[in-house]
Amino acid sequence: MVNLYPFPSHSSLMKILLLPLCCAVSVALAADEPKPSADPKPAQPTTARPSVKYPTDPDSLPQAGVPKGKLEGPFVFESQIFSK
Repeated sequence: MVNLYPFPSHSSLMKILLLPLCCAVSVALAADEPKPSADPKPAQPTTARPSVKYPTDPDSLPQAGVPKGKLEGPFVFESQIFSK
């Protein structure tokens, strides 16, 4: 297809204008970032967490006729594919 106009196509013009615009925006945003403080201490929370005791539902308690589970492990898995 032959371009009959002496100007670049619309998409080429957009690419030419978009790159400097993106660079200018990124520079402006980087300049607005707050500088880290010289104090290396982490900020302390202003309020302490309240100690909350949640009520236990009857479904959470042991029930007659329901088998009790048993926690076993941790188990060591010896892989034949991956070495330690």
